[in-house]
Amino acid sequence: MRLSKVALITILCAIPLVTNAQKPVQRLSARAALTTKNVPTDSVRSCPISAYLTVNSSALDREALSRLGVKVCLEAGNKMTVRMPVEAIAQLSEVEGVEYIETSTTVQPMMDIARRETGGADMNAGIGLQQPYTGKGVVVGIVDYGFDYTHAAFRDANGNLRIKSVWEQSQSQGQSQSQSPEPFGYGIELTTPDEILNAKADLLNNSHGTHVASAAAGSSLHADGSLRGMASDADIVLVSMTDGGSNNVNISNAIAYIFNYAERNGQPCVINLSLGSHSGPHDGTSTFDRIADELQGPGRLIVGSAGNHRADRFHIHRDFTAYDKGKPLSTFISYIKTPSVSRVGGDVDIWGTESLQTNLVLYKLSTGEEVERAAISLGSEEVQTLSLGRNVTGSFSAKAEVSPLNGKTHILLQSAVTAIRSGYAIAIEVTPQTPCTLDIWADNTSLRLTSNDMEGFAEPTADDATICEIGGTANRILTVGAYTTRAEYKIYGDPNPHQLNETDGDLCSFSSCGPTADGRTKPEVTAPGAFISAAVSQYDNSGTKILSQFFNDGGTETSYGYMQGTSMSSPIVAGIVAAWLQAYPQLTPEQLKEIIRKTSRTDSFTGQIASAGSNLWGYGKIDPVAGVKECQILTGIRDIDYGLGFGFGFDLESAAIYTPSGIRVSKENAQAKGGLYIIVTRDGKAARKVIVPPAP
Repeated sequence: MRLSKVALITILCAIPLVTNAQKPVQRLSARAALTTKNVPTDSVRSCPISAYLTVNSSALDREALSRLGVKVCLEAGNKMTVRMPVEAIAQLSEVEGVEYIETSTTVQPMMDIARRETGGADMNAGIGLQQPYTGKGVVVGIVDYGFDYTHAAFRDANGNLRIKSVWEQSQSQGQSQSQSPEPFGYGIELTTPDEILNAKADLLNNSHGTHVASAAAGSSLHADGSLRGMASDADIVLVSMTDGGSNNVNISNAIAYIFNYAERNGQPCVINLSLGSHSGPHDGTSTFDRIADELQGPGRLIVGSAGNHRADRFHIHRDFTAYDKGKPLSTFISYIKTPSVSRVGGDVDIWGTESLQTNLVLYKLSTGEEVERAAISLGSEEVQTLSLGRNVTGSFSAKAEVSPLNGKTHILLQSAVTAIRSGYAIAIEVTPQTPCTLDIWADNTSLRLTSNDMEGFAEPTADDATICEIGGTANRILTVGAYTTRAEYKIYGDPNPHQLNETDGDLCSFSSCGPTADGRTKPEVTAPGAFISAAVSQYDNSGTKILSQFFNDGGTETSYGYMQGTSMSSPIVAGIVAAWLQAYPQLTPEQLKEIIRKTSRTDSFTGQIASAGSNLWGYGKIDPVAGVKECQILTGIRDIDYGLGFGFGFDLESAAIYTPSGIRVSKENAQAKGGLYIIVTRDGKAARKVIVPPAP
């Protein structure tokens, strides 16, 4: 299939992804994702951009990609991540086999009591189990930023560094002797303890990644070990997304990088994503979600945060019946921070199952009078500019398409408005032409939605489908919400207690909820997310650290601090999953979710949870010890077969072969050495123990 025009839905400025952390909020500035309708200046023309491609693999002209300077970083099914010059976009649409192009979406970052309350301390100590489970032999991958590589939380009892590899995606080789990792070809890779420790940190004004990594896998040598993470013996691999290089395409590459490391070293792996966005269909069909699902499998798991937007008003859902046909849904755009003058930027994503007549309308609020309107053309393949007269300074850009990802009508609006006359407001008016389902998401960073208390205008509903893309909507990612374990806290050096506006044991007021747009229950589980004490960076000079403990290790600052958010609950679960992988290295995403369903705790706060789960609590609160026991059962429930002929119907080319300790081996090596192996299908739905006779 050859495209006549660039099938590109991200138009002028990418929609920001946020870390799912609250108090303090750390943010990076957005970086423009450009298209042929927004021609770059010479100063940025040579800068490579990241993109997703959907391709027909059998027809793809790979030589043409190479001639255009397109570097393929990752292939997963018919999806690719690529790096390419900006000016290659127009020509790329003409390459045989290229079916759809998406530029990237930018990202920004969104234990002591927690270990006791969840039962993680018992799991680490082996209480009620055959042995302690601390993630030994497992890789914990963290995709984030704000890492302090030198922190004591990342050393073992002998002082050895547990961080095995680091990919700083935004650093250049000119800034370091280190090289870019292959096949990705950008950033720098640090692979030795000296390289990692000499780099010290990736940022000088952030602690988010340090806190997240510590909650998952910190090995605290202080406070009698009570500050350590859930997988204190796991190996750690970090991907830093600093300096404006943070986007969904680069997250996909980061996932592949970490899984590649684990596979080379024959280790099971869990990756934590404490990141989120409201750009996308929220139904599991985004390119990011498809790639994340494809890359997971036996011993390759991803845990993500639900988001911190439960109380925010930025999403409207409506099922239009035949009776509603031709009746518009209208809602106002609310600019965050200032009511009449906005910073440039902000996006609204509209998804419908049928064609949608859509307009921007300017109203005078005091009278409800319509002043100006601008229509979006569904039949146009061009980026449209929408202006609303002399009462509005600036304009909107719009792109409409039928998305090849899910077949839905998709309209992306982006604000370039800098001022609105006082007493006026801009509304979105959507009129279905047939019965359909409609979802409208504002980005919740620059824009939200509101009725302005005007009759006939829709108001977003609280506690309804505020789940984030990236960590929250993929089918195989385990999504985590947050509950409170420390509503009262003390700051280091201050004897007076302080209070959070939360209730111990209850769901955090910010914890995002489901369902997804296609009706799946999210999150699947909850874990402690407020207030969590974990490592913070000694290089963080942002002034936002809230210290909980401080130690002086021979003149070296070692500090711990509080953060809250699903950014904190997600790595707690990721660390627990690492311990479960120690018990059963072939654990699949499907088995993981079944264990969560069977073992999660309920109490007076969760209430009784139905078999389908709850869109607030998932299946309840994580239970580390019960999960280990389920993994121990999994190690022994398979029958033993003999030989390597796999007469039980496995396609060996798509199966994975593991030693009982979880090291992946090839068929040739298994046949050469002989012994007991575990064979797992690619989808993880079947496995067998196989005794292989050694080669003669």
